[in-house]
Amino acid sequence: EQIDAKTIAIVINRKSRIIMADGKKILEKAEQIQKLRPKINIVLQSSAPICSKTVRFLESKGIQLILLK
Repeated sequence: EQIDAKTIAIVINRKSRIIMADGKKILEKAEQIQKLRPKINIVLQSSAPICSKTVRFLESKGIQLILLK
């Protein structure tokens, strides 16, 4: 989802928890997007709970998190 001219969101709407395996897949998608558009910011929008280890992993890779309710 395009949020603005410089930001793209990867949106995950589900009820089950996002774990590290999901985080690695999200990172792969973000890297593919950044290959095509290097100056774009990537955020993760999710209504699901996210494992704290996964939160730290994604934030360390420069992916911001937006939790939806």
